[in-house]
Amino acid sequence: MRHFARHPFRLVAVGLTAAATVAVSAACAPPAQPPWVGVQWIRDTGGTVDPMTGYTPALGRFLTTGGVTTGPTPVSPADLASLFLSSDPLLPDGTARFPWNGFAGEGITTTEYRPGPYVEWTLHYPAGSCLIGFADADSRLSSVTPSPDGHLAAVVSSVEFGGAGWTTIGIVSLDVTGCPSVVSANYDFRSGYGPPSGYLVGGRVVWSPNSAAVTFPLTAAGTRTPGTGTSIARLNASAGSTPTPVLAASAGCITPSGWSAENRLILTCLGPAPYQTRIITIPMSGSGTTNTIDSFVGTADTVGPYFHSGYYVPGTNTIVLEKVVPVVNSDGLRQAWSQVHTAYDLPFAPSTPITGSTPPLLWHPVVKNGQTVPPYEYTEAPNWEFIDRLAH
Repeated sequence: MRHFARHPFRLVAVGLTAAATVAVSAACAPPAQPPWVGVQWIRDTGGTVDPMTGYTPALGRFLTTGGVTTGPTPVSPADLASLFLSSDPLLPDGTARFPWNGFAGEGITTTEYRPGPYVEWTLHYPAGSCLIGFADADSRLSSVTPSPDGHLAAVVSSVEFGGAGWTTIGIVSLDVTGCPSVVSANYDFRSGYGPPSGYLVGGRVVWSPNSAAVTFPLTAAGTRTPGTGTSIARLNASAGSTPTPVLAASAGCITPSGWSAENRLILTCLGPAPYQTRIITIPMSGSGTTNTIDSFVGTADTVGPYFHSGYYVPGTNTIVLEKVVPVVNSDGLRQAWSQVHTAYDLPFAPSTPITGSTPPLLWHPVVKNGQTVPPYEYTEAPNWEFIDRLAH
């Protein structure tokens, strides 16, 4: 198992809906969830161990809303397949699938058609439908991300052919059938015709709550490895606009995951210490403070936290996050215990478990140091929780 790799159960994409914001002070207690917003989250309730294949988690889905938690309900193999990072195109499924998407995209769906050795995707929305992309040996549709107001969608695709490759982010209109293009930007990651300009990482797109702009991570030219020289860019969703920088690669932030009604962006960052991962928020206006919401520093023996993130509850400055708590296992190794918490957007603001109380600390065996050849040597890691989606 690789340390600090991408979280194995995280989809990526979009922005938030806007409503009245909540003013708080640093003295405020951790927030409760607004009664009109629920959070679906998944917990490993304790799985099984096979001496040859390792540990298989037993995952249950919970819903917390209005101070009440229900569940668990089963998580099917099909659910897990759709939760893996970058394993499938990140397309809307008609629900608030992406926590960072608020409730945008409800009623917007896609269908697949396989006329041969490739796949075509058609986007369906209230005003009509259109062929939004396809996948074959040379091309891929990475994501379709509806805007919070439902009038636009951001489409990320990539093409590799004849020694050249590029990714494209395009903003299309959903107000008429055919989803015509509004604006687009291209990024070369390998080209024989000029210097490469970078690579859009997967389909990670975050909309502003007023549907006026998107942000996305851009990996440095010459590499497609997330976290290796990743910068954050912004594209205004209007004709004639061009991308502008938000954060340089030196900031160590690998992906945005939400844009608040108070015009702040929440990001997951690596470093600056070895084996460190952080959740921070920054002002998009260019003035204001950078808030560290959560930080964890592991060691070479830490299993995870892979990737921990935070998301804004629509219309508030409340953050739902995967907080990482340090614990020590029976081998004396520092491990990462991931819990679903809520907090305000304040520097190191106090947070509270989404259920109101700390979950039980349960352990499961994992192969030590990513060993792949028997006989395996095991250590212990805590069972974890992660955010699935918002609900209402």
